[in-house]
Amino acid sequence: MRFLCLHGLGTNNKFVEGVVKADINDSIKGFFPATEDYFQYFEEHDAASCLKALNDLDAYIEVEGPFDGVVAFSQGASAATSLMLHRLQQDRLRELMDPVFKCGIFLGAAVPCDPAALANGMVRGMTYEMDGKVIGVPTTHIWGEKDTSPYPPRLSSLCAHETRNVYIHRGGHEVPGSHMDEALTESVRVIKRAISMAQHKQA
Repeated sequence: MRFLCLHGLGTNNKFVEGVVKADINDSIKGFFPATEDYFQYFEEHDAASCLKALNDLDAYIEVEGPFDGVVAFSQGASAATSLMLHRLQQDRLRELMDPVFKCGIFLGAAVPCDPAALANGMVRGMTYEMDGKVIGVPTTHIWGEKDTSPYPPRLSSLCAHETRNVYIHRGGHEVPGSHMDEALTESVRVIKRAISMAQHKQA
């Protein structure tokens, strides 16, 4: 399977990069030099910036895709899920039959912005209470119990529960790495489960 990888706010450009410059994210200080450039996909409270990021990502996928799935950290997850919902709002039947991503792997995720609200100049983070389960493809959600962000469980609640896989590790706002053996093993397990679900739905 072919995956699109999206970074978080204030990380570097080793992924499909954002174009808005940002300060280095606290979680990667010490791992990358302060002299490099770091990016974000959009200014979080600016509807025009969010909408531009959405359209840029859509255009990128049209040229470089298709992709079977997406792996996204923090703000990258907001960009990915906002695009998924944008396509759903634009052509619901097409997106249900042939989704832009057949599965999503979200780490320390932020929530999607309502694309319809962005088009009207407003930034509204989506919630289960207001919007229900809006993402139907298989998903995996991984976050740390010490992550102070309220968003990872909020994104999880927006996804279909029957194809949702959740793992909460002992760390913070980070991607489990080689220094977190148990978290890395369990993360791989739940990621494989979502991929298997997506492959089964395609069969």
